[in-house]
Amino acid sequence: MALIECRECKKQISDQAAACPGCGAQPLKEPKSYAWLWTILILFGVFIVYSWARGNDPAVAAMRQDRQAYELCLKTMRESLGNPIVKGACEQMRTKFRDKYKREP
Repeated sequence: MALIECRECKKQISDQAAACPGCGAQPLKEPKSYAWLWTILILFGVFIVYSWARGNDPAVAAMRQDRQAYELCLKTMRESLGNPIVKGACEQMRTKFRDKYKREP
């Protein structure tokens, strides 16, 4: 509990007092800060813009398409019970994907 100065009569009063006991003036309340809310909103906006820009990147779209083609090849290989021709094609697609994007599909 700290003492503050009354804005009207300049007497020392408790910072928790609802009013000055001498003159009845209300102590000044500090305005609420919404900086944390603005920070969250700005970060959310930056995330949205980044996601939108990343989703429209042609390189990302090409990688997504190559990954889908590889997954379709794997699905076809499973349905054909390990056909060696399809298996070889899938391995080639996987190798090209790794060489091009430096990661696994």
